Amino acid sequence: MKSVQDILKLDFDARALSPRAWAALIIIALISTLPGFTTLPPIDRDESRYSQAARQMMETGDYIDIRFQDQNRYVKPVGIYWLQVVTATPLGGEDAPIWAHRLPSLFATIFVVGLTAWFGTRLGGAGVGLAAGILLAISMSASVDARMAKTDAVLMAATAVSMVALYFIVVRERAETLAFRGAPLAFWAATGVGLLVKGPIILIVSVPALIVLALWRRDLSFIKRLHVLPGIAVMLAVFLPWFVAIMIETQGEFWQDSIGHALMGKVAKGDDSHGAPPGYHTLLSFVTFWPGILLIALGAVAAWQRRSEPAVQFIVAWLLPFWIIYELVATKLPHYTLPVFPALALIAAFGLRDGVELARSRGVRIAHWIIVALFALVSILIGFLPFLLAGEMETTAPGTAWLGALAGIAVAGTGIYLALKPGFNRLPPLVLSTLGVYIFTFGAVLPNMDRFWLSRELKSEITALGGCTAPHLATIDYREPSLVFNFGTETLLGDEASVLAHLAENRSCGIAAIGQGDYVSFLEAAAQAGVPLKILGQVQGYNYTKGRNITLTILSHSESEYPVPATGNGATGNGA
Repeated sequence: MKSVQDILKLDFDARALSPRAWAALIIIALISTLPGFTTLPPIDRDESRYSQAARQMMETGDYIDIRFQDQNRYVKPVGIYWLQVVTATPLGGEDAPIWAHRLPSLFATIFVVGLTAWFGTRLGGAGVGLAAGILLAISMSASVDARMAKTDAVLMAATAVSMVALYFIVVRERAETLAFRGAPLAFWAATGVGLLVKGPIILIVSVPALIVLALWRRDLSFIKRLHVLPGIAVMLAVFLPWFVAIMIETQGEFWQDSIGHALMGKVAKGDDSHGAPPGYHTLLSFVTFWPGILLIALGAVAAWQRRSEPAVQFIVAWLLPFWIIYELVATKLPHYTLPVFPALALIAAFGLRDGVELARSRGVRIAHWIIVALFALVSILIGFLPFLLAGEMETTAPGTAWLGALAGIAVAGTGIYLALKPGFNRLPPLVLSTLGVYIFTFGAVLPNMDRFWLSRELKSEITALGGCTAPHLATIDYREPSLVFNFGTETLLGDEASVLAHLAENRSCGIAAIGQGDYVSFLEAAAQAGVPLKILGQVQGYNYTKGRNITLTILSHSESEYPVPATGNGATGNGA
């Protein structure tokens, strides 16, 4: 049987990847990220908010201000919205599907996978580079965020560029004077892009890394090679024009909301009920960096043994300070550590390369197999979770849920096979079984869990009614942003008075969806206001952002163009 080296025509010690290795890496990355990319509905809440705000930029022609309906959205800078506009414009513009808004995240993820592989190859040979790229490509967080129209994958790309450039400034070119081109220019330009995408988060990676490297290496000569003054000018040229424009337009409100609330509020306390104690990210890495977490104990030991090597020092400085900072920050969400995932993948790849030698130590073996046991348990849970949800959420593809569960078991088995004798040639079975989990889970199970996608089901139900081609929706109780993306900017997320006024003013095409908790009182209010209603149907589902089942009753004015379904129990009159 041919080895991986033979198939890919690859020398694991070479400082360049073969064309076949590059092709294999890109194919793996695409299989990891594409299932479900076009079929998963808009996800609440952040993805729908980002995409709707980008859509409103196209609707209004205002590419400076950021708004969700009539509300300011100043929690993040404008970069991700502009990128979504760029990808959505040729694919329908303001009518573009959600996947058009996801393209920046997909492109950014594929780019980072390639950059990590190239960088790892320069540091440790083609085997390390290819393994690092693959482990990043199939990691849960990278795979998930590639499918979401948010900032995180793009921030990871900007951070990776800045840190790779920083390596060539601080480490690789230690004895040389660099002109302000190449690495210094890339570092400062990427930092400017990072600021434009997610504010100062990119600096929380690079600045602590520089401090740690300066102390560790006892060398400050890199400061001259950074070309700080022209570099800051480049960084500000990327970020400052929009920042000045938004500050003028909002009279400073953007600064107050983005820095005062969105950033500092998360540092001081758990923002939006997302607080967690230190250790959260480390424990959750068994999911977020799955399946590569399998190799992390070996990687940590490899890094420790090679701590005198400049490349290892740099990777540790990239990873560890940022990780510690985010363990101490009060607000914690799974994707917060994504900017350092390339470094984490490189550490794991070093563990894969040196694993057999490292495992000869009894202490290392114990730590390694504790990680392996936890990895196997998590793999089985990941495989079975969609299967368990599929029954509850009434999937239309139950057979694929079983296949996903079997793939999860296969990941556990192939992971143990790899752990017994770590090496590049034992990696493919783990990769294939992980891709199987993603194909079945994201490509088949999740898109078909109808009760999970309440906004999609509501739109399908209203579209099936006929009568009006452009329904004017108002809702009470269910107020998720995906409703606005699905039904349009003018969707009303209101209360009894505003929804009744909406139906009275839009008699032909006005329509309302009322949650069960407000249904009786809404009918009473309609009767008192003299607004006659007719019942058009019901949609039942699960609001995953609030963790509860919900039933929406669809109503319209009795004079609307919507026909009452033949099987319905519609009634006409004041308050139905």
